[in-house]
Amino acid sequence: MPKDEDILVFSEGVAHLGSRRQMPYYPRLDENGRFPTTVLIYPVEETGWHLHQKPVPLLKRLIELYTLPGDIVCDPCMGSGAVGVAALQLRRSFIGIEKHQPFFEQASATLYAERKILLAQSREASLTAKLGHG
Repeated sequence: MPKDEDILVFSEGVAHLGSRRQMPYYPRLDENGRFPTTVLIYPVEETGWHLHQKPVPLLKRLIELYTLPGDIVCDPCMGSGAVGVAALQLRRSFIGIEKHQPFFEQASATLYAERKILLAQSREASLTAKLGHG
């Protein structure tokens, strides 16, 4: 049975046309050469430990549509921390809020592990660049 969920996007700007303050939107073509539609289909990650865990590739796609590197992404119902993982992978700052302590602790551990991986990759790339230019 298909599983559909709404995803809400909040911004400083407004979404309706004719306003001077437009919501940031940075569309790019998908793998089929098309702009995004209102329905995005991604496979569900069955290995997730949270009931409503979203696929990181979907979250990365949405973050890329509405933010730029260095922007802040906030998830007020952090759950598994998948939005944070996607944000970190895309070089965005992340604020996560979760009232359920076990979810918060697990998501924090997931984000800490992801940050360690990204820092190690960054150090390795930096070292490779230095050795390549030496």
